[in-house]
Amino acid sequence: LRCCLPETTRHDLFASTTRQKFSLSHDLRDPRALARSFPSKSAQELASVRDKLAHDVRAGEARKGMVEEKLAESKSSREDSAERQEGLIRLETLRSEKKRLREEVDSLKDQDPEAIARTDAAIDLCLSSANRWTDNLFEVRTWLVKKKGMAPREAKDLMKKLGVPAELDYVDSSA
Repeated sequence: LRCCLPETTRHDLFASTTRQKFSLSHDLRDPRALARSFPSKSAQELASVRDKLAHDVRAGEARKGMVEEKLAESKSSREDSAERQEGLIRLETLRSEKKRLREEVDSLKDQDPEAIARTDAAIDLCLSSANRWTDNLFEVRTWLVKKKGMAPREAKDLMKKLGVPAELDYVDSSA
């Protein structure tokens, strides 16, 4: 059609086709008419994402080809000599020795003097805290009896209701 029509006729044909498209929606000032006449933004975004992903795939395939070439080159340049075999055997023995030594160090961590000192300090802190709270419970019971006029039997029953055992005593640090 283009080759048969002169330039001015082609322009007139294009203009009339465009006018027909817009006249279907009744008014060019109507935003819905313009929205229908142009490709949607989401379609453009999807196309750009598709193009970017296609570019990334091509770049990845090119990189894969280069890596495979380097791998083939390094395999072909490596000769399987007796010296290399000895080195591989030595490498394996050193790896197993390293693993054994790591396991030994892990088993001896419990006997580390610094770890023992930290554990002892934590135990002392816990003992003093437990005794402090035991003392606080005894003080509350004494306060209830002396200041609030509660009978000792009532104070004992209240402590029992709160979940404090009757045989509560200080924690002995010698154990």
